[in-house]
Amino acid sequence: MAALRPLRSLWDARKGFRWSLYFVKKDEGLRYALHENSVVLLLEYVLGPLENGKQLSSDWELHINFNWQHKAIKLEERHFQNGAIDRNLITEISTIDPGWKVTGGKPVFVDAITRKSLPLGWSYEAAFQRPEDRLGSVRQLFESRESDEVTLATVMRQVFVEGK
Repeated sequence: MAALRPLRSLWDARKGFRWSLYFVKKDEGLRYALHENSVVLLLEYVLGPLENGKQLSSDWELHINFNWQHKAIKLEERHFQNGAIDRNLITEISTIDPGWKVTGGKPVFVDAITRKSLPLGWSYEAAFQRPEDRLGSVRQLFESRESDEVTLATVMRQVFVEGK
């Protein structure tokens, strides 16, 4: 079985990214997608801002999509209470994708309309910090002002707004 692992990895790579995080603007539809094989790493991009006092803007929706079967789950703030990913969400993910526990890599961020790859910006660093370092990184993400170019970081600042 171990001998087949490289072949399975090659086959899986042909299918494209396993999971995507969709950024849906309520009046426009799907605007951006963050692609990654590890769904947990995608969820970290949502967890970080929420556990640090941000909330999801009423103008946006977030969905994770299992690309190999085109099955999506709408994400809500209740899925990220007390600095953790909700067990019910994990159960739903494992039902859709029994092999969901995969190693991640560097995600790819794209404009869903033009299909152009966009830079990650500061959000990449903020999502991959150790939990004890994440507060500072998330603060830096929301305080940094990059160029006028669209990046994952600039989109995150639109999607996550000051909490109540």
